[in-house]
Amino acid sequence: MIEELRIRDLGPIAATDLRFSSGFTVISGETGAGKTMLLNSLQLLLGMKAEPRLVRQSATRAVAEASFIVEGVSQIVERLEELDCEVEDGVLEVARVVPAEGRSHAQAGGRRIPSATLSDMTSELVAIHGQSEQLQLRQSAWQRNSFDQAGSEQHRLLLEEYRRLWAEAREESRRWHQWVQRQEERSELLAKLEEESLLLEELDPHSGEDAELGSRAEKLAHVEDLRQAFSLAHAALAGEETSGLAGGREAVLEAQRILAPITDYASEFEDTVKQLRDVSYILDDIVAQLAREEQELNFDPLELEDIQNRRAQLRNLALRLGVEVDDLAEYRENLGARIARELAEEHNQDALGKRVEELEELKADAAKQLSASRKVLARHLSEAITSELQDLAMPTAEFEIVLDELEELGPWGGEDVSFRLRPRPLAPLLDMGQGVSGGELSRLMLAIEVCLIENQKQDRQSAKTLVFDEIDAGIGGETALEVGRKLKQLAQNYQVIVVTHVAQVAAFADLQLVVSRDEVTDVTTVEDVKGQQRVEEIARMMSGHTQSKTAQRHAAELLELSNVAESNM
Repeated sequence: MIEELRIRDLGPIAATDLRFSSGFTVISGETGAGKTMLLNSLQLLLGMKAEPRLVRQSATRAVAEASFIVEGVSQIVERLEELDCEVEDGVLEVARVVPAEGRSHAQAGGRRIPSATLSDMTSELVAIHGQSEQLQLRQSAWQRNSFDQAGSEQHRLLLEEYRRLWAEAREESRRWHQWVQRQEERSELLAKLEEESLLLEELDPHSGEDAELGSRAEKLAHVEDLRQAFSLAHAALAGEETSGLAGGREAVLEAQRILAPITDYASEFEDTVKQLRDVSYILDDIVAQLAREEQELNFDPLELEDIQNRRAQLRNLALRLGVEVDDLAEYRENLGARIARELAEEHNQDALGKRVEELEELKADAAKQLSASRKVLARHLSEAITSELQDLAMPTAEFEIVLDELEELGPWGGEDVSFRLRPRPLAPLLDMGQGVSGGELSRLMLAIEVCLIENQKQDRQSAKTLVFDEIDAGIGGETALEVGRKLKQLAQNYQVIVVTHVAQVAAFADLQLVVSRDEVTDVTTVEDVKGQQRVEEIARMMSGHTQSKTAQRHAAELLELSNVAESNM
């Protein structure tokens, strides 16, 4: 429930603080006085897009603040606790700040929060119904959604389950059709992969093979240079007589023999002697390796030719497969997995087809359960709304929710949902977009809203504050009195706020707020009218004259009549 609404520099409103009745509050005033801005302030708190044009001229920002009583609304309190927002004595303070330049921001419980989060919370507390909803009433999607949302928790779970199965069945069917469309393509791909596998199996490449072959080919191409280098190096280290060299190894050994005796009295040379000994061991290994390499170094022209042919085969196959030569072995390993996947896809044909059939059966069964639930709900709501219309001065009207079976199941079930009205006996059932007058549409909208709200109330927490924006447009006289009575009746369970131009409706309010605008200063004010002031406002709404004694007398009679009607509720 909205306890207080505070507005600063929003459109023509410089500053106003409003306190609403916990029951039925009416907002009235001349056209253009600024009633729309009061609604805009609420809509800002409900997440409406904030535009700089809303800011009062010469002001730097506009602010809409509200105090909501959230005690007892468990889902809101839990959400606030998650966000670390403060709630003091069951009251939540929320705000929306709209700068003349820059981005707007929202606050709740002393914390800055995203506007979308504020919208999620406040939409649980306030529901606004206006002429835009009357336009929506003509739309089949709105009718179906409102109808299903009015169902019980079980009904909504049936709808949710059907929607899930429908989406899953559509996805599996899409996969099935893709599989069928790709069957020929997949067969060609599998044949190509198997051919590649045979080529790789025949060539049998291994990791790093091309580099190894390249290194071997390089040696074979310079075999004489290698032989000469091995021979000279061996001679230099080993010290052969034919080379005329003393030999590096013998020189190291000689140095070791010379230095060894002096370590008895010059111990600092012990490490040097050890190093010379280590060098001699290393030289022994090198000499042996050089001798071995020279002995094993043979030149075979056919081997070089074979290496070159092998490398050419590897490169040609790599080019054909579109990979690097070094990646051939890895490609071969991955190829096996790809072939296995394609073969598995072939084997999955039956499983995929069976899954599609299974989902279609489950979907059809869910659709039957949803249809059965809709039939019960349609009968119940049709009777309830018809009864409400009779209370709204349409005693012979008949409302019917028609379920038209579809040729095939759609995303929302097996039937279209449409609202129909028979205004009088023997008249045809009229679609909302055909032949229904504005006054009938206003009363129909109110009756539908009352029944939907009451139906939801039985099953779950619903909005505590209901705002109606000129939902009584196009009606007057006795009909308007009935609308006033109905809104008053609704206010016994909800906080009801109504923007109206109709005096008969305003007369039933517990609190009447009058919006007026000074044409000279262009300042809008909001005043709580009581006693004679209220009589004058009702007179203005009835005749356009506040000081007319006749109009005032009629206004006083209307207020008295509404009090009598209220006592008889």
